[in-house]
Amino acid sequence: MPKARIVAKTPGRKLRRQTEHPNRFTAGSGREKAGVAPEARIRQKRAVPLIEVSSTTLVFAVLIWILLTLLVIVVVLQGSRTLILSKDNNGRLEISRHALHRVIETCCEQVRGIASARATVSRKGKLLHTELRLKIRPDAKLDAIQGYLTQEIADIYGQNLGLKDIGPVEIKVVGVEPIDSTV
Repeated sequence: MPKARIVAKTPGRKLRRQTEHPNRFTAGSGREKAGVAPEARIRQKRAVPLIEVSSTTLVFAVLIWILLTLLVIVVVLQGSRTLILSKDNNGRLEISRHALHRVIETCCEQVRGIASARATVSRKGKLLHTELRLKIRPDAKLDAIQGYLTQEIADIYGQNLGLKDIGPVEIKVVGVEPIDSTV
């Protein structure tokens, strides 16, 4: 004979009665239904780790997205390796930054009193910003070298390359080389 018991008593709901047959309970716990398969309990336990795997995957996806974004920003900010000298309907004329550096360094090394030179050219706005790092000899006259190199670099940009937007030329002395006594 089925027994009746009260299932739920919550505010706003009516009491309902459920009838169950007494032999539908297992002998072990008295609360589990005999008809529930053990696989169902296993599936419920496995659902929790899947949520954790999904959150871990989401964290890795966000991390990869951030790294790709940083890579794109670095590539965009790095700039081009060439400098466009002129551009018209027939095409354009470019010079590589390395070639431009070598032209300026060669010009500097021909000046008496300079042992070696390192040039970097960057575009800041519309102007070309030139930085020279010089190793000089002890007999160098820095005032004369600074005036001469500023004029020569302006001539290289204007006459040789046809550039008009020339910015400042910064000259930094980074070392002094001794005079060879064997020469």
